[in-house]
Amino acid sequence: MSHLVSNRAWDHSKARGSTRLVLLALAFKANDQGEATVPLKELAHLAGFSQRATNLAVAELVLDREIEREGDRYVVKVGA
Repeated sequence: MSHLVSNRAWDHSKARGSTRLVLLALAFKANDQGEATVPLKELAHLAGFSQRATNLAVAELVLDREIEREGDRYVVKVGA
């Protein structure tokens, strides 16, 4: 868990609602470089959403360039 990445997500993200919660779950799992490897099922569980809703939130975060995704590997880019 990286407090640095979590603080960047809190302070700089423009995401709202469920999308923001998914970002914060990723930031919670990330290392100091913003990298996190989290299966979608686990990410959905952390955020408290269905896998479909989580996948839609992840897609929105990618479009907004707040994260990058390659399979189960994510990089939190917001505020970097």
